[in-house]
Amino acid sequence: MKLALDQGILRQGSSIEELLAVATPRSRQEFGRCVIYYNFDSDLGKDRASVWMVDGKMTAAYSSNWQFFDSTPPEIKTSISRIGRGRIRVGYFPHEIQELREIEEAEMAKLKGQVMKDAVPPK
Repeated sequence: MKLALDQGILRQGSSIEELLAVATPRSRQEFGRCVIYYNFDSDLGKDRASVWMVDGKMTAAYSSNWQFFDSTPPEIKTSISRIGRGRIRVGYFPHEIQELREIEEAEMAKLKGQVMKDAVPPK
């Protein structure tokens, strides 16, 4: 995975098909039009990279200590961050689950309606 990113085989705007041709994610999280893939199996073994896809196109790629690129629109990152914080918070404050569920539903509604514009790479 990291090698494919280093060599430009995978780059900003790559499709999910291009990603899967190089490496297989072991886990993923879906947030409306954004899917984050983690922990890849590849020809070189396990890889702790993460890849963000918006509308099926790669907008960000990270390894454990390196950011290859990130053009994910800020409003998408903000919504995902709010959802993540809420999911963590529910473990500590289960009595707030209804309020946190409402926040998550509102953020997911925003993500489903996002139109990717800033993350499209130039041709």
